[in-house]
Amino acid sequence: MSIQKIQGSNPLRNVPFEATTRVAGMAMSNQKQQGEAVMKLINTAQIITDPAMGNRINILA
Repeated sequence: MSIQKIQGSNPLRNVPFEATTRVAGMAMSNQKQQGEAVMKLINTAQIITDPAMGNRINILA
């Protein structure tokens, strides 16, 4: 009967690091999408004028 050599390192040792890296990547991707949506919203905003007052209303303020 022979005993096979047991691998000394734990293959699951890097799982927390890989999981953290993957979660951080997903969070950054979500933030990028949210930033793009906000920029699109800001770029589509138009300056509204009030004909009665003759002034411009800044909706970004």
